[in-house]
Amino acid sequence: MILLDKCLEFVLNSYIREHCDKQRKYAITGSAGFLIGSKIDEDFHVAHIAMCAHPDTIRDESGDIHSKSVDADWIADTGSRVLRFLPGGTMIVGNCF
Repeated sequence: MILLDKCLEFVLNSYIREHCDKQRKYAITGSAGFLIGSKIDEDFHVAHIAMCAHPDTIRDESGDIHSKSVDADWIADTGSRVLRFLPGGTMIVGNCF
């Protein structure tokens, strides 16, 4: 089971609103984020949601659909950077798209 801290419901809702605004403004296709927390017994306790930054190319008016998307390599690179900042016992326990 994945357990969210109560305050994360508000954070997740604000990220969803922000994504919808960017989707309308820049015609982006998706967003990705990382669920950060720890595993205790069989449960994942999520303490933070870190959204993956969009590439700077999403603001390019002349760009094609590929310049407005977040690819798997971009997400993996961001995930490895996030992992470097986490203290011991804390890890990426999931992704949200």
